[in-house]
Amino acid sequence: MQQSSGDYIGYTDADDWVEPEFVEQMCLSAQKNDADVVVCDVYKIFTEQKFEENVISLNDKSEMVDIANYIRNGQSNSYSWNNIYKRSIWQQFKFKKKAYEDLDIIIPILSNCRRIAYAAPLYNYYKHSGTTTSAYRNPRLFDIFTAYKDLLRDVNQQFIKDAEFCVAKRILRNIDTPGSGYHLGYFIQLIHGLVPYFKHNKFINEDRYVSEIKYFLKTDLIENKIFVSGELALDAATFYKFDKNIVDCTNQVCTYSNLKVGGILLRKDVELASPIGYLRALGNFVLFGKNHQILAVGIQRESLLLQRIFLEQQAFHLEEILDEIGSLVKEDGNIIFNIKKYSILDLNNKLKIKKGYDKSLNI
Repeated sequence: MQQSSGDYIGYTDADDWVEPEFVEQMCLSAQKNDADVVVCDVYKIFTEQKFEENVISLNDKSEMVDIANYIRNGQSNSYSWNNIYKRSIWQQFKFKKKAYEDLDIIIPILSNCRRIAYAAPLYNYYKHSGTTTSAYRNPRLFDIFTAYKDLLRDVNQQFIKDAEFCVAKRILRNIDTPGSGYHLGYFIQLIHGLVPYFKHNKFINEDRYVSEIKYFLKTDLIENKIFVSGELALDAATFYKFDKNIVDCTNQVCTYSNLKVGGILLRKDVELASPIGYLRALGNFVLFGKNHQILAVGIQRESLLLQRIFLEQQAFHLEEILDEIGSLVKEDGNIIFNIKKYSILDLNNKLKIKKGYDKSLNI
């Protein structure tokens, strides 16, 4: 962009292609309408799902775009590549080095335009399997959380309510996407952090689908802490930049005051193969492996189960606490202590046992 000298700038992703008349029609529209940005509809090809669709950005087919409506309801309003831009716009904005860089910056750009024009489908988007946006175990997905926050911070405040609605809708779609369960806790944490934006938005309140985001405000997440004896075994350390609060309990005892804030208690034999966000959304839980051995426990703040364990003894080693929980959570224990029980098969492909241990426990 710094080296460019043309009047307009456009982008094309490496796997995609534009129609032969893309540049001509988009530039003519920009000149005719004195538009800062021209957007066009997108034709999408999904290889993994084996289907194609023409994505209509807006139902309103007028040549000029209502900016507020496009930010709220545009189907392609956070892509950089279905647009052309006056080069002068990029003197004010700059891509950040992250995944979801489009989501981070495009809506703030649109919100600062004087005029936006609209063109027919001219862009072909090829979505193959394994891309960042389709691979919900890709650690780069974490950038989506900061992108949403940056978007709301940087958008022209004239359009903040429209942007809030857009973000709420997109988060719900992320949650509804198959495979996103790995990160459910992180999405809920994000929603909790954006309460001031969502709480009094009339567009959110009046939309049947988007208003469901308030349901997640009622979800109590387990504290973002991992208690483990020894070094935490990670399948890919880059997954865990959101799981920062790791407490090493090696050679020390734990008291109720250490644990009362809650968190995930992890047996030292367990290796995490994916982020633990999905576990934090389960409420109080115990996860059993082979021979009914507890692998992990989720404890919410001031859990009744923890209070019961520390009634007669003031301190335990972490492994002892896990054993105590195992003895307490019998047939009726899960009811008394409001705790859910899962086997490793219930959470397939989300935890696995460290190398060298019983392979039958790998999940």
